[in-house]
Amino acid sequence: MESFSSVGCMTTFNNSSFGSRTILGLSGVASSGKDTFFSLLSQKLPFQRFALADELKILLREDLIKKYNVDILNCTREEKEVVRDDLVLFAKQKRLDSCGKFWTDILTKKIQESSAKYICITDIRHNYFSKDEVFWLKNILGGKLIDISSYFPSSGKFIHPPNGEEEFHYPEVKAAADYYVVWPKVSDIKRLDLFIDQCILDLHLR
Repeated sequence: MESFSSVGCMTTFNNSSFGSRTILGLSGVASSGKDTFFSLLSQKLPFQRFALADELKILLREDLIKKYNVDILNCTREEKEVVRDDLVLFAKQKRLDSCGKFWTDILTKKIQESSAKYICITDIRHNYFSKDEVFWLKNILGGKLIDISSYFPSSGKFIHPPNGEEEFHYPEVKAAADYYVVWPKVSDIKRLDLFIDQCILDLHLR
């Protein structure tokens, strides 16, 4: 099952603010390997990482330290579970208030300030509003969306969304992807290099 696939990679315009930079967005359920994909990709091309969730953590950091004594920028998995509900509720409310644009507007400014030629946004999770994260990636940034799915080699079973929120939003995001990566869950991530090499080739990233 170690395979990859691609579908008609869409050519989207580059907003003048972003020039001719190469911009990718990654989608996939939790634990599918989005951060792993970026880690391997950035070893081959000088991609700079951006994440919408980072902005959420920055905004709530001080409040979470006061309320739970948990530093969301430097915490254990167990500590993150303690503050997860606060993060989810705050992020969701900001999305609702702005029709999905609150977090992307913040990240747009940071990307504009970056001089990086290669940019990767590692957490594209929503395609609900008309100008949501997928629209932003493709039509404002001029980027492509790569969806990542992961399965257990021993059983062939795929990793599924861990909660109702992700289960609701993920299908619409996945359907909008320009390129699909399907890879096994392995302990030695260097085994996944061939998927990165194929993606670079198929999307003409060099």
